[in-house]
Amino acid sequence: MTPRWGAGSVVEVYEHIAGGGRCASCIEGRGALVHTADGRRFLCVSCIASHREACLRLFGHEPDYGLVIDDANVVWP
Repeated sequence: MTPRWGAGSVVEVYEHIAGGGRCASCIEGRGALVHTADGRRFLCVSCIASHREACLRLFGHEPDYGLVIDDANVVWP
């Protein structure tokens, strides 16, 4: 795997593919590397759901937690 621009660090990509990293919010769960308002973070599914619900109540819209891996321009051998 040869990462190109936008791929993030190789360690983050490997963790994402291997099942995700430790959740930046609850620290107990594991989740995908996603885009957040604070930058790229690993978030578990339950924390993403909680954040979306809170944003919907406070701001009237749900943020998009797109997967960072979808932005990667990766060349497979």
